[in-house]
Amino acid sequence: LAGVMCQLGADGQAALDDAALEDARWLARQAQPDRPMFAGASGKASGRLASSLYALRDVAPAAGDARVGTVVEVLGPRNASDPERAVASRRGKFVGRSRELADLLAGFERCVGEHRTGSALITGDVGAGKSRLVAEAVARLGARVPPPVVVSIAAGPASRLTPFAVAMDLLESLLGLPNTRGRDARAHLSDVVRHALSTRHAPSVTNDYVDAISRAAELRDGLGLEESPPIGLPPRLAAAVSALAQDTGAHHHGRVWVIEDVHQCDGPSAEVLRALLRRKSGAAEYFLLTGRLDGPPLPVAEQTFALGDLVGKELRELIIDRLGSGASPVNVAAVLSR
Repeated sequence: LAGVMCQLGADGQAALDDAALEDARWLARQAQPDRPMFAGASGKASGRLASSLYALRDVAPAAGDARVGTVVEVLGPRNASDPERAVASRRGKFVGRSRELADLLAGFERCVGEHRTGSALITGDVGAGKSRLVAEAVARLGARVPPPVVVSIAAGPASRLTPFAVAMDLLESLLGLPNTRGRDARAHLSDVVRHALSTRHAPSVTNDYVDAISRAAELRDGLGLEESPPIGLPPRLAAAVSALAQDTGAHHHGRVWVIEDVHQCDGPSAEVLRALLRRKSGAAEYFLLTGRLDGPPLPVAEQTFALGDLVGKELRELIIDRLGSGASPVNVAAVLSR
């Protein structure tokens, strides 16, 4: 199924562009089942609405097919009730990146052994395999006994236009809440937070944490955007997230925070994330971040991995795996020649 947005002409008929129709057909052919693709508009109002309802990610067009510009894939409805599902469901065989994978696993083990916060930043172009590397690391860590708790989110193409969007996604994923918006959702979130914090914190401290979360949620939902954000709100929100992380356990077997596409992160959320990376929790907390270098400055992490393209035997192995039953010598050679 392919669709094209267009305007009506003076005669009331749709003014269709042949090139746009061909691009739509190309996107339909490239898309996987239940994962439609679209091009452009991700930063406009329609894109911001789509990003709030669905998990999106940029994808790399095949060589020679860059005519549609930025391509966005719809992964599925936003739902934080199963946060590790997105990274655990990556398709395809894991190829190459063995050194990077070993370093990531060792980084988590250091955090467990030293009871501290650690972080790793994986950079690379679209299609370099950042998400696949993270997925493999999470899967390997999930085989530990007991496995770590996983909190997983991804910034969307429109996240950078919505203050505190990524930080609130992270908070809701930590609490196992669906990513929903509106007055009722904000009230429910405040109730959950107050209940989680009230048994271990003084009422004044709990009230401050709830106030910070409520204000950030309002700004994310578009309330009070004409006003300047309250001074000091990002560090207050980071403190609230830290308190909730401590109160929700995972001290004995660790927690892995997966935040993909941090280059799409909004400014206030980037401040929150930097504060979380600096905190001393006294527990094993490991942040796995992915991002591209063609956007705003990325957070500073303890470990940094810059992924380039696979070459040689590893590239051929990846192509054969992705082509599946169609991996004939002719088809493999055709892909290699692009």
